[in-house]
Amino acid sequence: MAWLVAAAAAVFIDAKGLEHLEVTQQKAEYQLTSQVDVRLLTRDHLSRFGDQSLAEALARIPGLLLSGPPGKGKDLRLKGLDKGYSQILINGKPAPGNGEKREFDLSSIPLAWVERVEILQAADATVSGAGVGGTLNIVLKDYRASDEIQVVTRRLQNNNWQPAVSYSHAFMQDNLRGRLGIDYSETDADKFKDKTSTNAAGVVTSSQENEQRADQRGALTADLNYQLSEKTELASQARMIKKQEDKQKSTPTYSNDALVKTVVETEDKDNRFLWLDNSWSHQLTSSRLTGEFVYRDQQEDKDKLNIETDAKGKTKQSSETEEKREQLRSLSFRWADDRWIVGAEQFWRDRYRLKFKNGVLSGNKDTYDFTENQSALFSRYNFKAAGKWSLGLRAERMAREAELNGQFYSTDDTLDWLPNIKYQTDLGAGFKYRFSGSRSVRWPKFDDMVPFTERKSGTLTDPDKMGNPDLQPEKGWGVDTSLVWQQELQEIEFYLNRRWVNDLIINSTELDNQSGRYVQAPRNIDSGIASGWGLRFSYELLTDLVLGGSADWQKVEADAVATEFNQVPQMFAKLTVDYRLTDQWQAGAALGYQDEMQKRELTATQSSLETEAQMITADIYSNYTFAHGGKLSVSVIGLNNPKKRKSKTTWTSKGALQQQDDEAEYSARELVVGYSYQF
Repeated sequence: MAWLVAAAAAVFIDAKGLEHLEVTQQKAEYQLTSQVDVRLLTRDHLSRFGDQSLAEALARIPGLLLSGPPGKGKDLRLKGLDKGYSQILINGKPAPGNGEKREFDLSSIPLAWVERVEILQAADATVSGAGVGGTLNIVLKDYRASDEIQVVTRRLQNNNWQPAVSYSHAFMQDNLRGRLGIDYSETDADKFKDKTSTNAAGVVTSSQENEQRADQRGALTADLNYQLSEKTELASQARMIKKQEDKQKSTPTYSNDALVKTVVETEDKDNRFLWLDNSWSHQLTSSRLTGEFVYRDQQEDKDKLNIETDAKGKTKQSSETEEKREQLRSLSFRWADDRWIVGAEQFWRDRYRLKFKNGVLSGNKDTYDFTENQSALFSRYNFKAAGKWSLGLRAERMAREAELNGQFYSTDDTLDWLPNIKYQTDLGAGFKYRFSGSRSVRWPKFDDMVPFTERKSGTLTDPDKMGNPDLQPEKGWGVDTSLVWQQELQEIEFYLNRRWVNDLIINSTELDNQSGRYVQAPRNIDSGIASGWGLRFSYELLTDLVLGGSADWQKVEADAVATEFNQVPQMFAKLTVDYRLTDQWQAGAALGYQDEMQKRELTATQSSLETEAQMITADIYSNYTFAHGGKLSVSVIGLNNPKKRKSKTTWTSKGALQQQDDEAEYSARELVVGYSYQF
């Protein structure tokens, strides 16, 4: 991301390529330094286990938490908060992912595309202010990357070998430089679930869910850079991904050990991504002017068929077809010298959804067109005074429109002022202190803002359901502070963070005085505080033996317990061991621990508590670098066959036990063998 991070000033580097940077942009004689504390994950560190997707690599990084299948997370949870509070950028711009909570599936990005990953603990004026928990920016390789080939094969426990290949080629002719690449992979992702449910009468219902999933992903890349003159250049990046997911799930259900029914579900999902990033830059006497146009589009088509067979052999079936599309366009300009950045951005985001059930158009909440237009002005000033300071201010104005059943809805523009301040000082003896304070927002889920009405009985126990196009973003103030000690190859960081969030969104049921009916709708009626503390370290125990890890504790308090804001693990930790046996041979292991996490739900008729039990993951790897530069890697992912266990207890409004549900999900062990070579 040319305007946020490039290479380097005041670099902290551990023995395995994990770095901390004070953000520096350097291009020719132009240099801009910001005091933002960015945690940088280099490609060498991410690629040790021979992973194919970025999600697989991030899942074992100290200090990061991903949710999803056991041992194979895909949704980022910075500071442990729900995925909707983490912002994901690609080259500094939002990435549409068709997720209801605006999340992006990190397993969609081939690791071979990634140059580095940057983690911003606090908001920064130069990027979107939507990261309450933090921001993760994925910097893709560009035309400067060298030729590379990577071949990987992986075998899921009791399955066949699955191939993957990635190749890129760089070229140069006169003032034109470029790089072309291709990526293809096949992956099996089987999982198993055991479920047990006991009602108040003691009747036990159980099921065994066996899911077999096969993914195919093909991708093309093209990077171009053209030098118009000594001071002016044009650059373009294009990325195209096609991902096909075929899934079959069989679920027999028993009641008191007698077969009740068997459900077989087949699902075909087709995802297509297109990203075009174009930029123009011109070097002035002591500053640089940059313009960018970005186009990003994702389309998802899904077909699902359910066949249910009862104990007597009678069958019934249902089908579902869904189309989703999300498109983002942005235009931005910025001017920067060695102290100032001043700029403007305009975003246009369109989201489309169309759903059919058994060939009939689904409820109105499943069929809509939604548009957001966001304008932003920003500035940042860097200076030195008893340390290094960065002062930033970003103003964001959002306008929203929706089309539903041929009717148009619009909301008043919202304006948010997002200031931030950052400070860093050298205390001597290897110690540094960092502090940041910032304001950020979390935009509501798309489906919550669609102005649908789903008519029910209109009673307190069965209220009508509605969307709320007037929902406001959740707004939060955040403070991050850390103390870092570094000496040679050893580093320890202690940190504290706190978020004060207002206008939390929850579903509430209220009486509509005009109609006399009860209505359930999402509303901004809550506030909460999230606090976290922990440490990260990298320590050389012996020569060539490095121990790294992290431990994070989280505590959340909200006025109402039934919010996504409350759903955080009390603690999570990572431990990595890397040992260089010889100059060519390296091996290591990664362990992960996640403490239990609770989710509460409250309605007018019942309450429930869902607890996700603690989970442990273990991976090992070994790689060997040949004299010609090629690298062979072997790893075992999910060495301990990680399990995710959940239990849910439901009570009536009077406190009587209504139902007890228990669930266990298993992921299979996976062997990965890969070879990579840079020309």
